[in-house]
This record gives sequence, structure tokens and C-alpha cells, in this order.
Amino acid sequence: MTQARRRRSGMPRSLASAPWHCLLTARGGRLAGRPDQYDRFTVTEYKSALPDPSWAESASIIDGYWRQLRLYSVLIGETGSWPTTARIVAASGQTLEEQVNRTACEVEADSAVSALDVMNQALEGGANSSALANPGKLACGQCPFLAICPVFWSWCEASSWPEIRELAARGSIESVDPGMDGDLYAVKVSLRGRHGGGGPLSIALRRSVHGDLTGCPTGTPLRIVFANTRPDGRLRADISTCVFREDEIPEIRIASRS
Repeated sequence: MTQARRRRSGMPRSLASAPWHCLLTARGGRLAGRPDQYDRFTVTEYKSALPDPSWAESASIIDGYWRQLRLYSVLIGETGSWPTTARIVAASGQTLEEQVNRTACEVEADSAVSALDVMNQALEGGANSSALANPGKLACGQCPFLAICPVFWSWCEASSWPEIRELAARGSIESVDPGMDGDLYAVKVSLRGRHGGGGPLSIALRRSVHGDLTGCPTGTPLRIVFANTRPDGRLRADISTCVFREDEIPEIRIASRS
């Protein structure tokens, strides 16, 4: 009975039985990903929020989401069943939708694979990985590797600490107030660049969220990523903010192939 339903629906057996958190591959395994949801017709990407349309980079960010959905469509399509509709859904319920253009999806996938090949060939030829990086507001704005990326921090230093969507800062500890409840505490930091323009800044942190820096001596170098701003424009930490001692951040190295 189950097999009959699959055949009538036109859904390949491999997709009918596949949970949508499984990894899909395409282009000989050089593309891989996990669509958030696919229901035989619509591929959906869920986002916590959509960018404010008044923000200058809003259109570019939305375009990045559509590019992601075009690649997901190729991943699904190579299993034998192409989606017809792509959707972006925010936690608020706000939804963007467009029809899947198979030609555009194939072009997107070919472009991604070509870029991957170019990068791999350069690395195999001995190119310095830093020379391949192209830091910028959009490229770095939501990157999960900000804390450990040496090119990003060099770019920040050279660009007077530009505004990016997820704020980042670098500085050192001046003093620590351990707090009273065993969780909440405060770190006074001296930050570089425009983030430190108002002098030393006290940042409230929680051991349960941000880790415990109360044992760090004065002068300990810090990196702060995914920060937010207070009404006065200065940095503050929220639940998504990460604070790291620089001496605990791993170094990125490219291993050569033998």
C-alpha cells in the first residue's frame, strides 16, 4: 500500500523514505547540503529573521538565500524529482516565495562547482589560503568562522573596524567583577578601533552562556563576535555573543597533499 502511494504521487522511493535532515549530494558529490523542508513540491529554507528592507545590504542577503535554495533544488533534482516552488520563511511567519527555474538552478550549481575547482587547484598549487579570501561586509557578516579567521581580523584592523551585520571587536581585559550569583558577571574591556572610542567598556556576561573569564588576568587579549549594540551605540553581549581569549583560538593551517 505504501509503495502504491509513492508511485501514484510520483515521488521516487529514495525521497519518500528519506528524512529531510539527511545529507544530499549532487555533481558527483562536490555539492552537498540538507534542505530544511521538502514536501514533493516546495523546498523551504527557514530563517530566524529577514533583513530590514531599509538596510543597504538587504537585497544582497535575500539574493544569497535564493542562491542557497537554487542549490537545494539541484540536490533534490538529482534524486529524480525537482521542486516547483522555493520559499523563505522567517520565524515571524513572513514568507517569500518564487517558482523554481531549473535552468537558473543548474547554472548556480555549475558556478559553485567551478569556483570550488578553482580554489582547490590554487591550494594544490601552493597558493596561500589567505590570498584566496575576499573579506567584506556581506562575505563576513554572518560567517560562523569569524573568531578564528586571521584574514577577517586583518581586514577589520585595516578598514577601521567597518560595520557588519554581526558585530565583532578585539581588545583586552582591564578588570573583572565576578558577580554575586555564580552566573552573571562583568568584564571591563578596552576595545580597539571605533568600538573603543568611548573608553573602557563594561560588558555583562553569563558563565552559563559565554563561559567563565573571571580567572583571566589584566591584559588578557579577547575576541568578541556576534555582539549587539546598546542604545548609546556601544557593544553589549546577548545570548548569541561569543567571547574568546585569543590564546585559546586555534590556528588555521592548510595541510599539503602528499
